[in-house]
Amino acid sequence: MRQLISVLVILVSSTCFSQNNDIDTSNYRYYRFRIKTQTALIASDPKNSSAYITRAYLKEQMHDFNGAIQDWTTVIELSPTDYMAIASRAVSKFYNSDFDGVIEDCNKALAINPEFHDAYFSRAKAKSEKGNYLEAIKDYQKSIELVPNDIASYYGIAQSYNELRNYEQSLKSFEKVIAMDTTDLDLYVKCLMGKGYAKNDLKDYYGAIQDFEHVLRLNPYSAKAVNNIGSSYYGLKNYKEALKYMNRALEMNPQYAKAYNKRGDTKIALKDYKGGIDDLTKSISLDPTDPQSFLLRGQGKYALEDYSGAIEDLTKAIEIYPEFYDAIYQRAIVYEAIKNFEKAGIDYKRAELIKSSVR
Repeated sequence: MRQLISVLVILVSSTCFSQNNDIDTSNYRYYRFRIKTQTALIASDPKNSSAYITRAYLKEQMHDFNGAIQDWTTVIELSPTDYMAIASRAVSKFYNSDFDGVIEDCNKALAINPEFHDAYFSRAKAKSEKGNYLEAIKDYQKSIELVPNDIASYYGIAQSYNELRNYEQSLKSFEKVIAMDTTDLDLYVKCLMGKGYAKNDLKDYYGAIQDFEHVLRLNPYSAKAVNNIGSSYYGLKNYKEALKYMNRALEMNPQYAKAYNKRGDTKIALKDYKGGIDDLTKSISLDPTDPQSFLLRGQGKYALEDYSGAIEDLTKAIEIYPEFYDAIYQRAIVYEAIKNFEKAGIDYKRAELIKSSVR
């Protein structure tokens, strides 16, 4: 039986579907030669399904996902019940960020073979990307039912629970992955980080620090781990110790937006509002899509009684993330401070609706 190479490659590399922008072009000359060979075979026999399959795989290796999709489509036209080709096309669609297309193809593959593990896994990844984490978990669980030692699906479950803010289940799932395999250093570090994040959210800050320090022993140059230790000290309200780690993280990576974000937050907690706003402005310049930075800068401006500036930042945070409870509630407070009770009331009601919907 033909192996679903495209999916298997993804499973092995960096725990499934990692969006890696660092493209290895060292083998491109070889791939181009192989593609030329397969194209010649297709020219002599336009129904040579095997040549289309090989060419699709080669195009995927060159990140030509549009070309791969075209070849997979031809394979499917030649053999409409080839569920492996349909699922392979789903993988190429995933890398094109066509997550609806991934789900559609996986549904087609599963309609032909309801026990096809790879289609459940790919569909779970697409559902995760669309924010449908509960449905993603169901597909990961089905993947595990079919392949009990599917470590990638266990990792996907851990990530999904983290996104759902079910940190207890997330922690258990990360620990499960570590218990299954500690030979994959990259995966091990990701799970340690995941555990640390979950413990921070569960307010087990000392436990989180232990996990992040473990990461540092494995990778002394991880600015992310250093910054995370600072976040844990922030949780402990040890703001001066937190600043030490955030400063260190920025020395290691001066373009680290999250570190500026956390340092700005910490400075605001220490009532250094101007310093906090400066750091958050830098964070926004590096990552203008993070609503948290606009929220925090808005809070800093509110503390300095720059109410119009606060409203502007909080409104931007809400534009980025319309269900952002903290930003909506904070904006209500600012409106109340300037005696715009009508707008304050609207925001308080909107915040309450969001809060009640997640209870």
